[in-house]
Amino acid sequence: MYHYKIGICGGDFYYNLKLMEYLNCHEEIPIKAAVFSTGEAVEEYIQGNNLDMLLLGGEKPDMGSSIPVSGLIDQRDTTDGIYKYQSADAVGRLIMDRLGKKRAGESSWICIYSPVGRCGKTTLAKKICTHLTRSLYVDLEDYISFTPSEAELKDGELFMYYLASENDEILQLLEKLALSSQNSEGYVRIVGTTVYFDRQVNIKMLSWLKAHMLQENIFGHVIWDLGTAALLNIRMLEIFDAVIVPYKNDTSSMCKMNCFRNYIKENIGKELQQKIKYVELSEDDIDVENIGALL
Repeated sequence: MYHYKIGICGGDFYYNLKLMEYLNCHEEIPIKAAVFSTGEAVEEYIQGNNLDMLLLGGEKPDMGSSIPVSGLIDQRDTTDGIYKYQSADAVGRLIMDRLGKKRAGESSWICIYSPVGRCGKTTLAKKICTHLTRSLYVDLEDYISFTPSEAELKDGELFMYYLASENDEILQLLEKLALSSQNSEGYVRIVGTTVYFDRQVNIKMLSWLKAHMLQENIFGHVIWDLGTAALLNIRMLEIFDAVIVPYKNDTSSMCKMNCFRNYIKENIGKELQQKIKYVELSEDDIDVENIGALL
């Protein structure tokens, strides 16, 4: 099971040590905590290591990093603070809430798909990954828009092979990537687009993978950027917790979107229809500030 890495800095050093000891020994809360004496120590640590969250017992130190921060405060919980004098168990659960992973076994799978080309779908998918904590981006677009590294090509081929054969070794691959392959935007990327031998996926494959990933709690969020070539059946969208369908407001795009909406309405059950969010995009719409409203 993946354990989320939490830094604790500032305030009552003795309290911080006790909280660290409790979190590290609590088997039901997948957290490994470390105490830092200064903001400089945090900055030095993250040069070669990852932190999922920083808990601050005092004023925020002057740091250049974008680690999610939550305060340890002397009053009741706020949107950006956790009351430190409640039970350590409650503190741990609140930390998981702030990370978007309330308990081991809870996760979200989000699909970004559109019948419309060049609508900002991939950009939107990557922005969602940046917005969410500990997210995995699975690139199954029809055409690749960048040059992947040799390591990404190898990992992408292994991922698709393990997925198609329902091989448990896919979990070892994902654990390795979770620990070592986070990019500068804060998420892990799987490139399946270049795997031309068979990159179609189906409900059976996805159901198997989702069940295993939920059990192991490797990632909190999995964002699938699906091109039409990857779809074996439109009903495979039912496996996702949310389906976001972006489009542009031009004549050609609206014609395709109307056909897609009518097909979904006439051929797909209400459960999937309720998961789909249609999002009109322009260049100005694709920013992190607007992402939260979609999720």
